[in-house]
Amino acid sequence: MGTTTISQLTSAAPLSGSEVLEIEQAGVARKVNINTLLQTGTCSLSAADASSGGNITDVVTGYWTKIGRQVTVIFTFINVDTTGMTGGNIFYIQGLPFTNNTGETAVAAFRARRISFTDGIIAEVINGANYVRLNNLVQGADGNAVLVSSLEDDGADIIGCTLTYFTDE
Repeated sequence: MGTTTISQLTSAAPLSGSEVLEIEQAGVARKVNINTLLQTGTCSLSAADASSGGNITDVVTGYWTKIGRQVTVIFTFINVDTTGMTGGNIFYIQGLPFTNNTGETAVAAFRARRISFTDGIIAEVINGANYVRLNNLVQGADGNAVLVSSLEDDGADIIGCTLTYFTDE
């Protein structure tokens, strides 16, 4: 594997994933392997009534990019099928490619259709989790997790969710 410096890269020399880039930061030269710096892939995300296991209905493909420790996942669910799920359970999306290890909760906005909520709705990944749950925002009060019964069966949509979080994996 050869060494390529950033100044040597041109549009005629795309990265193959095997390069080691020399980076100088604060006067210190470092080498970074592209394979560990930038990764992309897909994941299978499942609509469920539990954070793991439980009753699973729809499965969609999520697209992810990992740059260093930062992970961004993009997905859309159209016409979520809640048949067979327990209405009083929290609605989850299982199958994130990496676990959130920030010590914080990561949140994302998305377009929601046919989902009951109060003042707003967000997608969130709590620390230590590899699943998404929806949170109902309530002005002047604590929010609460969205229940399966809040989604219109075969009609609820979670459109264009772009979620970014950090991992140690």
